[in-house]
Amino acid sequence: MSSTDHPISHDPRSPGQPAPPDTIRFFPPFPSWTGFDVIGVAVIFIIAMIVCWGVTTILASMLPSFQHARTGEIAKSPLVGLIAQTAAYIVMFFYIARLLRQRSGEAALIAIEWQSRLGTVVMGIVGGLVLATLIQLSALVLPMPKNLPIDAMFKSPLLAYVTSIFGVLVAPLFEEVYFRGLMFPSLREALGELAAIFITAGAFAMLHASQLAFSWAALLPLFVVGLALTWVRAQLKSVAASWTMHVTYNATIVVAVWVSTGHFHNLG
Repeated sequence: MSSTDHPISHDPRSPGQPAPPDTIRFFPPFPSWTGFDVIGVAVIFIIAMIVCWGVTTILASMLPSFQHARTGEIAKSPLVGLIAQTAAYIVMFFYIARLLRQRSGEAALIAIEWQSRLGTVVMGIVGGLVLATLIQLSALVLPMPKNLPIDAMFKSPLLAYVTSIFGVLVAPLFEEVYFRGLMFPSLREALGELAAIFITAGAFAMLHASQLAFSWAALLPLFVVGLALTWVRAQLKSVAASWTMHVTYNATIVVAVWVSTGHFHNLG
């Protein structure tokens, strides 16, 4: 019988020595941040908002159009508020990026499960269109207040365009990174998915409460929007999906207002 019929083992290990373990890849835990980190980001945002609002007010007072206005009047200007909020969002984003790099060793968008894929983008666009249509129809049956603080953002064509750009290109990104990227996974880890969806949606609605005069009729649709965005993020495991849906929803509302007001020229 040849040696090929009974191959001789050349295992250099001694008898009884265990086999070497397979190569283990390291994956950071998800989420790699805590609830305290989520609260810390909110605190940083509030501080950044106060500082940016003050700096923006000072800079605006140097402009010819504001030279004769009081500081309080300048600070209440919707345009000043938009610029200050944009600056605060940018500060918050850089802080989040640094925090997530420290906690997970990954880039911020990777750490929060951004997961941008063609399928999620398409579903986000379709979902945003459907959601905007349903919310617009709900306004016909809910007792909406006639005057809301957010109406001040559409008093002139220039302000309406600036507000629209902010609402479509700026706000959705930072709100999705914070609420669906940071807050939701942290709450899900502590309380479970269903509770996390509802709490995240509630926090999202409350962010806009002052713009809607704390009216339940105006906040309820926004709470439903928050539920839909968070549910999509949870099901698809993709913040990119909820972001796309958020952008599409806001853009649809903006286009509807733009058309109904004659390109922002017939503002009430």
